[in-house]
Parts: sequence; structure tokens; C-alpha cells
Amino acid sequence: MTKKELRQYIKEKRKLLSEDEAAELGSKISMCISECKLYKEASIILAYWPLPGEADITQIIFDAKKHGKILAFPRLMNNSMDFYKTQRFADLKYGYMNLREPDERCKKVSLVELREALMIMPGVAFDTSLNRCGYGGGYYDRYLEKHPYIRKIAAAYEFQVFDEIPHEDTDIKPEMLFTEKRIITQL
Repeated sequence: MTKKELRQYIKEKRKLLSEDEAAELGSKISMCISECKLYKEASIILAYWPLPGEADITQIIFDAKKHGKILAFPRLMNNSMDFYKTQRFADLKYGYMNLREPDERCKKVSLVELREALMIMPGVAFDTSLNRCGYGGGYYDRYLEKHPYIRKIAAAYEFQVFDEIPHEDTDIKPEMLFTEKRIITQL
């Protein structure tokens, strides 16, 4: 299966999830992440606001806020991505590709802060070796290439995990993958 075919297959599978199912599965994923040592030790969480059908990590976003962690979300511009700290969820507006992005009042995460950050990566599909198939823009790979010290985990539904997926040498893997059924780690 090519990356394009894989993306289409997962898109169709996501459509079959009801809102209630997505919320229940997302709650399980978020609970597992909240127990993770990497999450507990991080002072800054580089998160994403899930698109319809993506692993719903909103519970972990609210948990991070409740526990005083700094939350930052990506803003895409000029074929690159940076993370910006948000004080309120109202700071997120709809931007590129209908993603919820921090508005212009938000401050960019500094290089010092990035060293204490944990990134939660989105993805279309993963395999048991932690290879990741994203949406095809390469934003996360380019960002992480510039900041290789950032700790990174990923969240996905179990149906997004395969024994093997097509991948490139430039695709950056998470250290751990959380689904509603298991945690896959190379640590």
C-alpha cells in the first residue's frame, strides 16, 4: 500500500467512528498519556488540536492546563511550523487547512523552553517499529530535524497501527505511541 492509499484507507476508517466512540477512545488514550513519565516530567506540552477523526487528545490538553503545564500549539506559515504558547483556548483560531492555530498575540516557544518540552505528534498511520505516516506536508519532520532534543510521543487509534508502513529515512519517529489498547515504545 502506498502512503496515498494508506491515507485514504485511514480517512475512510475514521469516518466510521461515531463522536461517542471517538470520545471514549480518546479518553483511554489520554489517560495512558497522563500516566507516562515523559508527560509527568514535561513542563511544556507541544500539542495539536485534533481534527475530526484524529485521535482525540483534548482530555490530555485540559489535564495539562489543569496541572499548570504550559501548552503550545503549532502555527503553519511559509512551508514551516513553529509552536506558540496559549494562555486560553480562545487564543486558537482556524488557520491553514482548517487547523486550530494560536493567534498573533501568542508568544513563540523559546529554544530554552523547547528543551523541557514534550511533543504529542499527530499522524495518519504508524507501525510497530514507530514509523509514522503524516499528512504529507513534512512539517513535523522539518521541525524536529531542527530540534532533535525534543521528546516526542504520538497518539492514534488502534486501527491506525500496522505491522509495517511505507516510510522514508527523513520521517522522524516518536519515542512512544499510545492507542486505546496499548503503548508501543522503543525506549
